[in-house]
Amino acid sequence: MWSNKPWGARLRELRLQKGLSQMELADKAELTQSKISQLEGRVDPPSIKTLSKLSKALGVSLNQLLEVCDRS
Repeated sequence: MWSNKPWGARLRELRLQKGLSQMELADKAELTQSKISQLEGRVDPPSIKTLSKLSKALGVSLNQLLEVCDRS
């Protein structure tokens, strides 16, 4: 089940926990700063390719990035 938190807010939270600016995360993920800004404003997650780049850059799993949990 997805968290109630918008996806972009989760990305911003993780970025700040790692002490990264949008530009630093963009460099690590091979994206632009404007792309990171756009992603942080999104409710839904981006493509798998972008998710993979972000998870590697942040040093977290895709599950952690997406904040997937089983609440059955």
